[in-house]
Amino acid sequence: MLQKFIKKSTSPHKNKSYVDLFFGLTHHQWIKEDKYLLNSIKELFKLLPAHVQKFLVQENVLFIKCNKKFSSAVNLPPKAKGILIFPDLSQMLCSGAPEFGWAILAHEIGHLISKHSLKRQDPLISQIEADKFAVNIGLGAELADFLQNLPRTQEISVRLSYLTAELATIGYFDR
Repeated sequence: MLQKFIKKSTSPHKNKSYVDLFFGLTHHQWIKEDKYLLNSIKELFKLLPAHVQKFLVQENVLFIKCNKKFSSAVNLPPKAKGILIFPDLSQMLCSGAPEFGWAILAHEIGHLISKHSLKRQDPLISQIEADKFAVNIGLGAELADFLQNLPRTQEISVRLSYLTAELATIGYFDR
């Protein structure tokens, strides 16, 4: 028993932050090649509570470069999860207003934390739960602004109503 404790306490990662561990993955080399993208995602990490940063590392969440639109969360075998980073999202993250990109990533992280891929529930409920995660880390208004600029569907309208109610509940509009 003592040997296990000693082994754990002398882990080669004991002095590394979750941010360092996350960006130390070879799958994230593409992010480190763009200093603006790297700095932007590091800023997002500052908004994430420590338990969420730990989750991203322990659950082997990978940010995967793609060539489509915005972002999507997926499960990857074995024991890895991924968030697809499309060119539009990458551009947002590197822009002068990266908060919209952070809000999208926060929403996708919310899907992973809530384990939506393992649940059988209404997809709209999953979207709203992921939106709530973005609200909880302070990116609800940015997510609502992003959604405002998408073509208006019933799903977008419901999500915007929910986001507006959540923002009102936390006093966002009282500022």
